[in-house]
Amino acid sequence: MPAPATASLAHAAWESPSHPQWRQLGSRLTDWVDTLTPRRDVLVSVLPHHPGSGQPAGVFNHRTARIALDATQAMPGRPDPDRIDLRDERDRARFPVLTGVLAHEAGHATHTSRRYGLSGAVAEWAALLEEPRMESRVAAGNPQARRWLQASALHLLGQIDPTSTDHAARTLVLLGGRVLAGVLDAESLPDLDAVLAPWLTVEQIAVIAEQTDRAIAAEDGDTATITAAAEKIASLFGDDAQSGGTDDGDDDCGAHHGAPGDGPLAAALTAVAVAAAQELRAAAGIVDPSPAAVAARAARQAHTSQAVEDQRTARQGSHESRRRRPTADDHKHAKVLTRSLESAALRAVDVTRTPSSTPPGRLRTSQLVRRRGQIHARVRPTATPWENTRRRTVDTPSLVVGVALDISGSMEPFAAPTAVAAWALARAVRQVGGKAATVTWNHTSSLLPVTAVSGSVPVPSIGGGSTGLPAALRVLDRELALGRDHGARMVVVVTDGDLPNDAAVREEAERLVAAGVRILWLVTEAGGMTPPEGAEVAVIEDPSRIGQLIGAAAVTALRSENRR
Repeated sequence: MPAPATASLAHAAWESPSHPQWRQLGSRLTDWVDTLTPRRDVLVSVLPHHPGSGQPAGVFNHRTARIALDATQAMPGRPDPDRIDLRDERDRARFPVLTGVLAHEAGHATHTSRRYGLSGAVAEWAALLEEPRMESRVAAGNPQARRWLQASALHLLGQIDPTSTDHAARTLVLLGGRVLAGVLDAESLPDLDAVLAPWLTVEQIAVIAEQTDRAIAAEDGDTATITAAAEKIASLFGDDAQSGGTDDGDDDCGAHHGAPGDGPLAAALTAVAVAAAQELRAAAGIVDPSPAAVAARAARQAHTSQAVEDQRTARQGSHESRRRRPTADDHKHAKVLTRSLESAALRAVDVTRTPSSTPPGRLRTSQLVRRRGQIHARVRPTATPWENTRRRTVDTPSLVVGVALDISGSMEPFAAPTAVAAWALARAVRQVGGKAATVTWNHTSSLLPVTAVSGSVPVPSIGGGSTGLPAALRVLDRELALGRDHGARMVVVVTDGDLPNDAAVREEAERLVAAGVRILWLVTEAGGMTPPEGAEVAVIEDPSRIGQLIGAAAVTALRSENRR
């Protein structure tokens, strides 16, 4: 299926919770959960919820034996649900958050028992203590599960940096408990005692840590130990510290609802998640791009965006120009240039001659005599008396030429001759099936309105600064597709060389040279900036000869391409 159609189906699934792709994904996830738990009654459903709905990333319901996942949190980036199958190790590495959340909830299905008769604060603390206890069993039973849980930790914990005494105590249980359980490394997190000190006393931290450690050591089904630990912690804060209500143990999820935030704990867990995801991808043979490759791709994207904007601006034609009719000499120059390019573009004939010991072919007498001598001497004949000749007509190479004309204050004597040369070049290049474009630049760049069928020559007005050459080169690159390795490609820069942004100029010019583009650097006088590496440099001693210099370079470029 074409990529646009696939993207459209994925978008439709995310916009509609009733889309059949979610049911199909739930079925595939259920198949994978069967490999995580000995139970065979656990079902998985996954649906996208609104980000502000307060829905946890995952929750396990003991009564229905159903794991409910929120796709919005468990599948960041809105991937195509039809392309996810966690039975494939590579998909588990590609979607570590979904894998970790599902492994967490499968752990509840396997290791968490329903807690009857608890209410209020004790029920809530018991549910929190069960989180790290259960994850310790999951990590111990599956070598990869520890990385899955680390990669999804923020989505399971939600807002983890404390904002109140109650919140700090919950953080100590959930985060400190995972350290005690071996799911997280203490070295990868800030000192929890120091982070929580503004909210909890030393005695409170000690009691919570001790009771959390007791709960983690409890065996599956030992709800009495967990209840006793929950009662100890609840007694630290009194009856009003937790919200009321009851908990019959029907649902298990350990998320602090809300965004992770940008505090030190959230930042540390983000780093842990990134490292875990990278390890999972490496283990699955998925090679992540290096930092240098990522930076290079970002630079290319930024360059392309800038070039698109430069082209849009240049096409608006912001530079003024006046038109004049071409003279007889102008027409003569255009005809001479056309004939020169047509001659240079004549299709060559590639002749290949292959010697052979057997006919058919042209008989070579010297080799025949040699063969008879070898036979007479009773040695193995190696002579090749016949020669096959194959002739192949080489296609005419294409030619594209771009002209970047400096129209800053000192370029008055050179503007009209260059404009005439651009007009003649456009007409001549068209005759050999090529394309030409001219960009004028001062502090900005603009396309000069000259075409192969122009009946007049547009001569640009002089004025402005000298910083627009990088933009002009980007515009020519996009107008003529100079980056494509096809045919003869040439850019002519006509300038006084007094450029304040020589580093940017050199970067753009050398980018074109690296792509195989010939650059003719025509300067009005010696001096100015050092020409770019790889450019052919010439000093314009007579402005009337600009057209001849450009035409000769175009002919040379075409002939060189024809000989390749």
